[in-house]
Amino acid sequence: MKIKTENSTTTTDPFAALYRSFAEKGLPIPAPLELMSASKPLFEVFRTYLGHYVSNPSLSPKLLACIRYAVAHRSDFDACIAFNREVLSLHGIQKELALLEKAECHAVLDDRDSRIFHLAMDAIFHPDKVTEERLAQMKHHDISEQTLFEAAYHGAMLLATGPLVRAFG
Repeated sequence: MKIKTENSTTTTDPFAALYRSFAEKGLPIPAPLELMSASKPLFEVFRTYLGHYVSNPSLSPKLLACIRYAVAHRSDFDACIAFNREVLSLHGIQKELALLEKAECHAVLDDRDSRIFHLAMDAIFHPDKVTEERLAQMKHHDISEQTLFEAAYHGAMLLATGPLVRAFG
């Protein structure tokens, strides 16, 4: 990193505890997470943000990784592409990565998660495709507006952190 951050080998809590949670899964520290350690207050916000998604019963870890991978690929966020490639491999997804790069997810997600994935991708890259009729259709499939917004927000955060990682990383 070009700026001082807390790296995984020399850090103390609260950074170390969260970093360990990734290492225990055999994953590298995500670049946006390490970058957030440049600001302890923002790191705490980011830790809360991650905690919300880790414990969210409406959004599966596989769905979130698919969203991150597809958004990272479309926005050329190399660090996030590499990280989420590893996360997806933990879910047994390797051959299907080319499909996710094209925002095709039926081969890896069930019908509900696929619907959420497509709406999130449209919200991020084609907001005019998110219509009241489409949202009503999602409600008909028992997918709440909160779930849809949270999925789209999760992907959209990469559009904010990607340039910051390129600038300061």
